[in-house]
Amino acid sequence: MTFIELQIKNIDELVEEISKLLNESDIRYSAIPGVFDFSGNYTVSIHETAEIFQLQSKLFKEFTQLFNILEVVIAYESKEVKKILLDNTAYTRKIVEERSFSTWDESLDEVKSKVRENWNQIKNLLQSIYTEEAEEVIIPDTSYLLDNNDFTKWISRSGKPLTIVIPTIVLQELDEKKEFHRNPDIQKTAQSIAKRTMSVLTRNPNSDVKTIVKDKVYLKLESIEPKKLNTLESLDFTVPDDRFIASALEIIRKYTNSDCYIASKDINQNNKAIYYGIPIK
Repeated sequence: MTFIELQIKNIDELVEEISKLLNESDIRYSAIPGVFDFSGNYTVSIHETAEIFQLQSKLFKEFTQLFNILEVVIAYESKEVKKILLDNTAYTRKIVEERSFSTWDESLDEVKSKVRENWNQIKNLLQSIYTEEAEEVIIPDTSYLLDNNDFTKWISRSGKPLTIVIPTIVLQELDEKKEFHRNPDIQKTAQSIAKRTMSVLTRNPNSDVKTIVKDKVYLKLESIEPKKLNTLESLDFTVPDDRFIASALEIIRKYTNSDCYIASKDINQNNKAIYYGIPIK
C-alpha cells in the first residue's frame, strides 16, 4: 500500500466513523434568524452520552492527526491545493469539535452526504498528486541498513524502479556506530555501509543525482534536515526515532508522486511510522 493509498484508507475509515456519530445525533430547526437572511439555521446536536462523547473525542484525535499529516505532505504545493484541504475539512472539524453546530442542511443524510463529498474532494486531490508510473522509494533506518548492507540484493516490491533514499540522520548514526559501538561486528558493518555511501557522494556531488546499484535499483543520499516548524508538533527532535520520522515525511513530501515507505527492524520505529500514516516494508 502506497503512502497516498494509506491516507485514502484512513479517510474512508474516518468518514465511516463520523457517519456512526451522526446517526446518534439530533438535527432540529432553530428559530434564530440566519446571518444573511431571515430564515433559521438547522442545528445538529451531539447527544451527551458517555459512549457518544468518547466516540467524538476519538474522532477529534483521528481527524487532527490525519489533517496534520496531509498538511505536512502538501506544504510545498500551491496555495490552491492548500485551500482545497482547508475548505473541505472545515465542516468535519465542526462535527468533531463542537457539541452542537449550525448547518443549512435539513437532514442527517444531507450532513453525511456533505462530509462524504468534502473528503472525496480531498481524495481526488491526493490521487492527482500520485502517479502509478512513479518510482518506488524505500527509506531505510540504521537498523535496517545494518541487517541489509548489500544494496545489490535489494529488490522492488512492485516491479517499478527502486530508489534507496538515505536521510542525513541515518548517516550520522552510522558514523557514531562505526566509531563508538561496543560490538566490533556492528562497527565493521557500519564502516562498510559508510564507505559505500561516501563513494556515492564522491561520484555524485550533485544531491539530485542517483547512483545506479544494478538494473532498476538506485541509491540516493538526501541531505534533508527536517524543520520543526514544517512538521508535526508531536515529534520530538531530541529523540532519534522522531527525527527519522520527520526526515521520512520530508522525503515523502519531496517524492509525493512516488510509492514511498520506510524499512526498519525496530518495532518502536515501525509503530511510530504506522501512527503517523507512513507505510512500512
